[in-house]
Amino acid sequence: MKPNSALAFAGAGVALVLASHGIATGWERLFQVALAASVAVLAGMTLVQHVTGVDFAIDGFLGVHGNISAQGGALRMAPATAFAFVAIGTGLLLQGLRAAPALRQIAFGSALLVAVMAALGYLFDVRHLYAAGIYSSVALHTAIGLILLSAGCLLVRPTEGLLTILVSRSAGGLVIRRLMPIAFVAPPLFVWVRFHAEQEGVLPPAAAAAAVTTANIVLLAGMICYAAILVRRLDTEARGMREAERRQRAQLDGIINTAMDAVVVINDAQQIVLFNAAAEAMFGRTSASMLGSGLQALLPASAQATHASLVRGFAFERSEVRRMGATRPVTGVRANGESFPIEASISKLEVDGERFYTAILRDITQRQRDAEAVLLAEVHSKTKSSFLAHMSHEIRTPLNAIIGLASLLGRTSLNHEQRDRLEKIDVAGRHLLSVVNDILDISKIEAGQLTIEEADFDLLAVLHNVCSLMGTQAESKGLLLVLRAEGAPRWVRGDATRLRQAMLNYAGNAVKFTERGQVSLELILVAEDDEGFLVRFQVEDTGIGIEPEKLDKLFSAFEQAEATTTRRYGGSGLGLAITKRLAELMGGAVGASSQPGQGSMFWFTARVARARSQMPTPAPTDMTAGELLRSRHKGARILLAEDHPVNREIAVALLDDVGLTVDTVTNGREAVARARAGGYSLALLDMQMPLMGGVEAAKVIRALPEWGDTPILAFTANVFEDDREACRAAGMTGFIGKPVEPQALYGALLRALDLRGAVRPDEGGEAPKPAVNAEPDLAAQLRALPGVDWQYGLSLTNGDPRRFVRLLRAMVEHSMADLARLQAAVDKPDEATTIALLHFMRGAAASVGAHALAAHLEAFEAHVGAWTDRAEAERHFQNITGDLHALERALEQLK
Repeated sequence: MKPNSALAFAGAGVALVLASHGIATGWERLFQVALAASVAVLAGMTLVQHVTGVDFAIDGFLGVHGNISAQGGALRMAPATAFAFVAIGTGLLLQGLRAAPALRQIAFGSALLVAVMAALGYLFDVRHLYAAGIYSSVALHTAIGLILLSAGCLLVRPTEGLLTILVSRSAGGLVIRRLMPIAFVAPPLFVWVRFHAEQEGVLPPAAAAAAVTTANIVLLAGMICYAAILVRRLDTEARGMREAERRQRAQLDGIINTAMDAVVVINDAQQIVLFNAAAEAMFGRTSASMLGSGLQALLPASAQATHASLVRGFAFERSEVRRMGATRPVTGVRANGESFPIEASISKLEVDGERFYTAILRDITQRQRDAEAVLLAEVHSKTKSSFLAHMSHEIRTPLNAIIGLASLLGRTSLNHEQRDRLEKIDVAGRHLLSVVNDILDISKIEAGQLTIEEADFDLLAVLHNVCSLMGTQAESKGLLLVLRAEGAPRWVRGDATRLRQAMLNYAGNAVKFTERGQVSLELILVAEDDEGFLVRFQVEDTGIGIEPEKLDKLFSAFEQAEATTTRRYGGSGLGLAITKRLAELMGGAVGASSQPGQGSMFWFTARVARARSQMPTPAPTDMTAGELLRSRHKGARILLAEDHPVNREIAVALLDDVGLTVDTVTNGREAVARARAGGYSLALLDMQMPLMGGVEAAKVIRALPEWGDTPILAFTANVFEDDREACRAAGMTGFIGKPVEPQALYGALLRALDLRGAVRPDEGGEAPKPAVNAEPDLAAQLRALPGVDWQYGLSLTNGDPRRFVRLLRAMVEHSMADLARLQAAVDKPDEATTIALLHFMRGAAASVGAHALAAHLEAFEAHVGAWTDRAEAERHFQNITGDLHALERALEQLK
C-alpha cells in the first residue's frame, strides 16, 4: 500500500466514524469536514500528477525518501485509488456539510465501483482492471479496503437519497435486500469458473461461454421467480391487512353510527369529516349534507366566532391540561332553527401530521328539565315543611299552655270531680301532642332526613326499659306483661333510641288494644355472621285481633283496621308506619299475624353490629362488686368532679354506701386544685363541665408527680369510641357510663383500685348489708311514676324509696330551671349551648332512672345540627316539657 493511500485511509476512516456518531455542531463537525477535505485534496493532487506529469512532491509525507521519478512513481498512489479517494473525500465533505444526499451517494457508489473492478481484476488476472503502469497499480488489500470504506460511507445514512429503497419495508426494499447479494456474487463466480475451465482445458471456449450463459439465464430466471413469489406473498399480506382494516373501519363506523351520543369530527380547516347517525337525529340534518361543510349550521351565530377561537387555541395547546378536553356546555341549533343545550367533550387527534378534532355531543334538554323539576319539588318540599312547622307551632303553643296550666292547676286543692276532669284535659292534650309528633316523625322519615346512629349498648337493657315504661299502663289494666329474651345477644352496636322507639310502638299498641290476658315481649336471634346479628322483636297479645286481609294496610300511614278503632282507642295511625320505616332503615322488615278475638302478633327485624368495646363483666365471686369494694377499699379517698347537683348527689350516695370517702368539686379547675393537694386513691371526672372539662383536667392531673399511677376514671353519658380515644390520650384509666348502674360503677372502681393497691384486702371492713324497705306503700307507689324505672332507682338507693323520691324531685327541680335556658338557646338558635344543656339534663335524668325523659333529651341532642325547620325543635322541646310536667305531678301525688 502506498504511503498516501494509508494516510487517506486513516483520514477517511476517522471522518466516517465521526459522521456515524451523528455530530450536529462544534469542533468535531469541523474536524470531520477538514479530514474529508484533506483526503479529497490529497487524492485530487495525486490524480493531477498522473494526468499532467507535474510532481507536487507529495508522495513522501510519511518519511519515505528517495528520487520519486527515478523510482518510476513507485510510491505514488495509483490513479484508480486516487479517483476512489477523491470520490470518498468529496462524499464525506458533503455529508459533514449535510448537503446533496443523492450526490454524495453517487460519489460513494463510484468509489465502490472502482474498488470492485480492481478486485475483479485480481480475481480474473486482468491487469488492466487494477494497474495503469508498472508501479501504478491498486493493491488487492487496497481494493478490499476501498470496498469496505465506500460501503460503510453508503450505509452511514441509509435513510437518505437512493438508499431509502434499500432499507424500506416495502416490497422493493425486500426484493433488493434478498437478491442484491446474489447479483453481486453469482455472475463473477460464473466468469471465474469459466476462466479457469478454459485455462485448464476442461472446456473449450465456446462450451464455457455457453455454460456461463446458461447459468446466467437460470440465475436470472430464478431471481425473477423468487421476486414474483415474494411480491405475491407481500401482496396477499397487503390484501389481508386492507381487509382487516376495512373490517375494523366498518366496525368503528358501526359503533360510531349506533352510539347514543352524537359524534362530529372536523379537520384543521374546520370542515366536518364525520357526522354519525345520532348527530343526524340530534340536529335534524343528513350526513351527506354536512360532510365538507363547517360548523356554522350547528351553532348559533353568537357562538361561532368564540368556538372557532377556542378550537384554534386547543390546536396549539401542548400541555397535558387541555382547555377543551373536559365536558362543557354549549348551545346547538337544529335544522328547524330551534336552539337546545348540549354537553360537549372535544379531543384532539393527529394522523400522519394532520390534526382532527372529535366532538362527543349529548342533548341535555331532558336533564335540564329534570333538574328544574327537582328544584321545583325541593321548593314544594320546603313549602310543605314550612307549613308543617307553622301548623306545628300553632298547635303546640296552645297545647303547651293547656298542659302546663293543667299541671299548675293540679297542684291546687281540687275535689274528686275537678281532678277527674283535669286529668282528662291532660290526657287529651298529651294525645294531641303525640299525634303531632307522629306526623312530624313520618314527614322526616319520608324526606330522608332521619339517620341511624351507631353506639355500643345493652340490647337486653333496652328491652327491659320498654317493659318498665309500659309496666304501669299494663298493670293499671290488670294485664300480665311477659318478657322473653333467651339466646339473644346483649352487647351490640346500633341506634338504641330508634330501636326503643320501634319497640314502644308495638308494645304500646298491644297494651292499648288488650283488655284482659297478657302481653308478651320477645327478643329472638334470627341470624349471626362476622359483622353482627339479625334480631327479631315481636309482641304478642290477647287483644281484640284483626282480620288477616286488613293487616297489610296497617303499616301505611294514617291507616287503622276500622274507623271505629280510631274513635274508640284513639291514635294517629302512624305508629306502625314509623316502625316499618325504622326497621327498613336498620336493615330489617316488619310483619304481623292475627285473628279477630284471639289476639295479634307483630314483629320487626333489625340488623345490629358487633360492639366495638367490651361489655362490663361482674366480679368472679359470690360477693357483689359493691361488697368487694367495701371489703377491700373501705375508707379510700375519692375525688369526684361533677357539675350537675343531682348526678353529684347520686354518686356521693353510691360511694358512701360502700364506705368510700368522697370530696366533690363542680368543675375541672377545682379538680386540678384538689388533685395538687394529693392524698387521693382515685379521681372520678365528668367529661363535660364548665371552666374546664374532664379530659383537659385529666391531662393536667396526670402530669402531677403523685398521680403517675393513680387511677382516673371518666364519668360521662357519651362513652363513644371518639370519647374513649380522647380519654386514653389524656391518660385516663377507664370509663363509667351514665346513667350510672351501681354494680357497674362499683366494678369499675374495684378494678381500678385493685390494680393500684390503694388498700390491701385485709384492711377492709365488713360487707354492706342491704337496706330493709321500711316503707312498702311508698315503694309500691313508685311503680306508677310515668317513664321511670323504679327498680333501677331503688337499686341506686339500696332500697330506700324516700331517698329515691328525693333524687327524683331534685332532678325535676333542676331540669325545670334549665328549661328556660334551653328555650332561649333553641330560639336564637345557639347550637353549642343547646347541646351542652341537653347533655347536662340527659345525664341527670338517666342517672335517676327517668328513661323516657332521657330518651327524649337524647333524641333532641342527636339531631340538633340536623334541624330542617323550627317545628323539629319545637316537637322535641314539647316532649321534654311534657315528661317533666307529668313526672312533677306524679311526685306531688306521692304520700
